[in-house]
Amino acid sequence: MKEKVGLVLGGGGGKGAYQIGVWRALREAAIDTRIDTVAGTSIGALNGALFCMGNLERAEKVWASISPAQVLTEKDIHKCCQSLRRYEQGTCSEGWFSNAGLDALIKRVVDPRILKNGTRDFYVTAAKLQKRPCFYNYVKKHSEDNIFTRVASLLAIKLFKYQTTPVYFDIRRQKTALIADILLASSAIPLIFPDISIEGEEYIDGGIEDNVPIAPLYQRGVRKIIVVTMEERDKTCTLCFPDAQIVHINLAESALQNFAGTLDFNAENAKKRMEQGYLDGKKYVASIEEMLCIRAADTCRSQT
Repeated sequence: MKEKVGLVLGGGGGKGAYQIGVWRALREAAIDTRIDTVAGTSIGALNGALFCMGNLERAEKVWASISPAQVLTEKDIHKCCQSLRRYEQGTCSEGWFSNAGLDALIKRVVDPRILKNGTRDFYVTAAKLQKRPCFYNYVKKHSEDNIFTRVASLLAIKLFKYQTTPVYFDIRRQKTALIADILLASSAIPLIFPDISIEGEEYIDGGIEDNVPIAPLYQRGVRKIIVVTMEERDKTCTLCFPDAQIVHINLAESALQNFAGTLDFNAENAKKRMEQGYLDGKKYVASIEEMLCIRAADTCRSQT
């Protein structure tokens, strides 16, 4: 039986263009065709959808023409203030930005029918909200009255008021009409975007629970995994996946790793990140080929 090969794409907002560059390097080495199982969180879920559709050139065009207006749809300042007050009261499911632009982008570039009926298994991570008042009152009482600590406190209120649990949506088993909402939910950063309701349950950004979703692949027997993330250091818990072979490709350029980069959907910066991803990806091609036994036939025979 052919051993499955997995691809995990972590979250990182505007830094996600990096993953498309890595894909270019995998394509040139004919490695992408060997990947049959994909998992993604947040922007990694959107990139994972593009990868499962198989059109690299289209993915590159999407990122090369990205703009803040496509993703961060502005709301009226009065509505933003209303949202802040409702967060304080624990009753708000809205964000500072509308998700209308992101929703339109997903529906424009993703074909749910291909994802559902394609040959690759695809898992999308979201965090399900379950009401559970933990330290909500304590955090609210001790929030200081300035904009910076106020925002931090409001975010804490949001996360403390609700317990979150990770959900790994098996896209091929979902209703076609729900797939766009699942991708939207995976990217619903608290305070930034509104929560997403799917069949009566509320969801927020999957990165809250699992920003590097190796788990759904590992649980299904995948042991050779390529991981592409945009974090300052490798946070992969290798002890959690003891018998897995993992090649981790990581955005190492510190200037692109801050939270501002997460909200940076500037096309020129996206092109730079794609180029960096391509260069980094090429550096790891030999390691991936060794893991997949592409050019190490003698080694593979000795392992079998």
